[in-house]
Amino acid sequence: MDPAPVDSYLQLMDWQREAALRELAALEDELLWVRPSLKEWSPGEHLSHTVIVHGFFRTLHQLLWPFASFVAKRRLHQPFHATIDDVYARPGFPHAIGRLWPPTYSPRRPASFEQLAMEIRKEHSLLRLFYTTKDGEVLCRAPLYYPSMGWINYTQSLRVALFHDAHHFAEIRGALSLVNPGRPPSE
Repeated sequence: MDPAPVDSYLQLMDWQREAALRELAALEDELLWVRPSLKEWSPGEHLSHTVIVHGFFRTLHQLLWPFASFVAKRRLHQPFHATIDDVYARPGFPHAIGRLWPPTYSPRRPASFEQLAMEIRKEHSLLRLFYTTKDGEVLCRAPLYYPSMGWINYTQSLRVALFHDAHHFAEIRGALSLVNPGRPPSE
């Protein structure tokens, strides 16, 4: 397999992360912790949650890799799918399940923007290390099961992680438009 899907997903991960962080860099840290409503997360909580989710699933994938790669190596002759639709846009997708991975930081326990940005970059670099040290032919055939998505492979899981980030970056933009209405709209 051409490693292009994984490489392009990793490039997209870096691009969308840095674009979102550039948008937030000029914000005062206090605005990161303003919740648009009582039941909604602040922008800082969304950022912190993404770190927690990536760390959890990266660790889970590392633990499952010996078994998943064993299965995948026996399927090298079979076709695969490297793409997947945006599961977060699916009707009925259980968005509230994200509450199982609460943010480390909150309005009661805030962190600076620099701290959040450093943690996201670190987790993304660990994710990159995991994916770049694996054979692309095996990644795209190594099975994973998610109750909310069914059977997917490791390459598709990376794409889902990017949809997850994009979903939270959009939520952050929405929250900021409510708590800081004078802020210029972002692209």
